[in-house]
Amino acid sequence: MENKIINANISHLLEIEEIESKEILMPWSYNSLKDLLSNDNIVFRVMIDSSSRVIGYYSFAQILDEGHINNIAVRSLDQSKGFGTKLMEDMINQASKRGINALTLEVEIENIKAINLYKKFNFTNEGIRKKYYKNTKDAMIMWRR
Repeated sequence: MENKIINANISHLLEIEEIESKEILMPWSYNSLKDLLSNDNIVFRVMIDSSSRVIGYYSFAQILDEGHINNIAVRSLDQSKGFGTKLMEDMINQASKRGINALTLEVEIENIKAINLYKKFNFTNEGIRKKYYKNTKDAMIMWRR
């Protein structure tokens, strides 16, 4: 069976939290992730394999006709297999279904792998947030319009 992307639910949160803690510079807590599930302005989806193991996930907040990407991450063992690309494709599709015509995010300026993924989907650098991550690392502000 092929991997599939579905809406996240409470049963996915422990695995998402685990990935978050290993792959994200400023990880969201379990409770913060749980809060996303009950917010109608949030799209929160997971990629699962045939055994329902979480491979990766993303979430974004809809603010009128724009989307702010909270996080997108793939389990380290599953990176460099095209799953980030599939998650981005799904995200853009979900945003389009909701009438969102622009997406934005912050990415740590040294995270070249992520920046290249975003550039592949026509995100462009539109600024820098100084000391955004842990009050030490700068973030690039990227937009897809």
